[in-house]
Amino acid sequence: MAKISAVSFLYNEELKIERALSSIRDFVDEIIVYDLESTDKTVEIARKYTNEIFTVPYLLCGDSYKVELASRAKYDWLLWFYGDEVYPIKTAEIFRKLIDKGIYTVYSFMRREYMDDVR
Repeated sequence: MAKISAVSFLYNEELKIERALSSIRDFVDEIIVYDLESTDKTVEIARKYTNEIFTVPYLLCGDSYKVELASRAKYDWLLWFYGDEVYPIKTAEIFRKLIDKGIYTVYSFMRREYMDDVR
């Protein structure tokens, strides 16, 4: 069975991070988080799900951390997630089946982007 590393960078996600992490914890094998110097309870909440939390300087664009996060991952499959994303159980089940088939080396999920509850 293929193993999955979930990786993310977070900043002040106290209100949403618990829901995001609880949606992935049962189908990933490790969770790695870069905390961008949050001033709320993001780290405290994330510690319920992983000890692999690293505090890094806040940068306006956290995408610069993606290479570092990928290099910390133990497993070949990476699931990039954001602190406000929730993965439905069905998605997790299908993702696991697809990677276990070993046909492809990458998959992409279509996202619906919202800002201030507007799509």
